[in-house]
Amino acid sequence: SNLVLDRGNVGIGTASPDSKLHVQSGSAGSVTSYSGSTLTLETSGDNNFLSFLSPSTKNQGILFGDSAANWRGQIQYNHSNDSMVLYTAASPRLTIASGGNATFNSELSATRVTAPHITASLRVIIII
Repeated sequence: SNLVLDRGNVGIGTASPDSKLHVQSGSAGSVTSYSGSTLTLETSGDNNFLSFLSPSTKNQGILFGDSAANWRGQIQYNHSNDSMVLYTAASPRLTIASGGNATFNSELSATRVTAPHITASLRVIIII
């Protein structure tokens, strides 16, 4: 593949990068990146993933920050217990355990509910 510098944007696999960094392994069609995108990952294949690799006792995630804090929101995968955690306002709000049970705001779910169009059940508790 080629490496291109175009209008301050870097393209890998594309001569016309849509964002500051555009990595292309095939065309997604006539669509272009959202104008606020800093990173574009494009493929014509069946799957398009980001891979985060680390030791089995570590965490990986995506952080969302603002001008006051380098992270306020987070999507985190914890390898030590195979859980997924969603954070808002820098606090854990939803945890999905390795067995599929979910906790909201740190309270263990007590009721099993099935959502429409979802084939697996999810245990939830509503906190009022």
